[in-house]
Amino acid sequence: MGTVGDRYRGQGPDGRAQDAIGFPAFDDPVDDNLIVRTPTAWLGAALLAQAGSVVLFLAPGTTKHVVGYLLAVVLSSVMVALFWHFDARARTNRGYVERPGGRRTASTLLVTGILIAAAHTWFFATTAAR
Repeated sequence: MGTVGDRYRGQGPDGRAQDAIGFPAFDDPVDDNLIVRTPTAWLGAALLAQAGSVVLFLAPGTTKHVVGYLLAVVLSSVMVALFWHFDARARTNRGYVERPGGRRTASTLLVTGILIAAAHTWFFATTAAR
């Protein structure tokens, strides 16, 4: 009989145990030659969400501002949180190689998302005041 975590594991292409998202299982011996890098794709996705939010801010229409607000705050924040989650998990690997500026970029993206969302909120406030 296995542990609770066993039901989420499968085997990867190399025959080693993996968890549900493809990382080596924590109790698996880690190959010293395995190189794990900072998961910057999540930061790129957050940047794309914020760029889409800025484009929607420039377009007229209340619905576009609602979608832009959600892109700037919700989607961008979730992407940065996923970056921090996967980065923390990757740091447990002996072969982790950090790309400079990843954590600082994540913090900057959170602040920028809040500022873009504030701009969308400003639109709602000025529309409601009329």
